[in-house]
Amino acid sequence: MTASPDTRISLWLVIGRWTDSLNLFLITRLVRVTLRDRSGGADVFGAAVLPDASPSNVKGYVEAVCWLWIILASVCGVLTGGLTWLLDTVDGNQGNTIAVTIGTFLVAFCSVGAIDALWRYYFARAARRRYYQVLHVDDGVRQLIRIARLNDATIILQLAGAALIAWLLA
Repeated sequence: MTASPDTRISLWLVIGRWTDSLNLFLITRLVRVTLRDRSGGADVFGAAVLPDASPSNVKGYVEAVCWLWIILASVCGVLTGGLTWLLDTVDGNQGNTIAVTIGTFLVAFCSVGAIDALWRYYFARAARRRYYQVLHVDDGVRQLIRIARLNDATIILQLAGAALIAWLLA
């Protein structure tokens, strides 16, 4: 039994909404902690994932996602050092190898996410620049915003990149 095209599309929409909500949750927590903003920027970031989002909101959202991945990669790197020391002490070289592989995967996952967000940030800035040149949302601005938005391929790219890097370094 094969799934109808409507079922496949709705599944991708559900996954897309789930990843957007996860990004929004993490970003609002990051803004609350770093900027001591009680709202967490929820109004700006929430508006950025709507279909008719302004280029400025999309740019701010993608920039926050980029910073989120950079901070998570740094935290994973520090935790990897501690985990490596602990497992090396407990299990010797075997524990060290396990910790380095797990840590490399986590740091690579976050780093690939940051690189992808930087790439999308370029398009978000271009959309905002074009919007200020033409002073309305035209097809060019919509196209750039569509490219700048995060999608499901981002997670797949991150998993594949992290697995490849961890496998190569293990």
